[in-house]
Amino acid sequence: VCSSDLYKKKVLKSMALPLRRLIFKWMNESPDELSALYNAYPQCCENGADGLFEAVFPWADSGSASRKYLLWPLLLMLLMLMPRHLQNIDHANVNKKDKRALFLVKRLEKNFKKKTMMDICSRCYVDLLKVIAIFSRETGLHGHPPTVLTDILREADPLLPSLIVNPQNPFLTSEGGIDSSMLVDFLESSLY
Repeated sequence: VCSSDLYKKKVLKSMALPLRRLIFKWMNESPDELSALYNAYPQCCENGADGLFEAVFPWADSGSASRKYLLWPLLLMLLMLMPRHLQNIDHANVNKKDKRALFLVKRLEKNFKKKTMMDICSRCYVDLLKVIAIFSRETGLHGHPPTVLTDILREADPLLPSLIVNPQNPFLTSEGGIDSSMLVDFLESSLY
């Protein structure tokens, strides 16, 4: 396997969106497994998401906005599969991975207020809403999402509806068309 930076970049670009979609599909179709993952915390320490998070983080943290648009939502979804790191966000002095998880969350909060980064952060927050909706609709997940998920969303929550459901200034795709997939995801997750 080639370990060059160019090769890694191409693999990450081609796999980020399908992997994020696969994680969502798994969460939707196997909420009992998602529940088992969260119920096993803190006994479960490591899973494959940890290693992938560590591999993707440096690429997502540096570089262009288009790279961030592709990789930040993937990182957030990987974080959803790492309950130990997610729960340790409040105590981020534990280890390097917890600090990186906190850094991602703080980056989202900070950049959500910047016009140039608002679309990237909004995509991440809509994805987070979808995860919260999965927790909320599944009784096996105790009917409520982990507090840390709602805490992450708290700052953006009042602004999201006016940003996403705005006929005068709709979210646009990179091609200039209305980003209907984000609108549908937001409306779907808001039903729960």
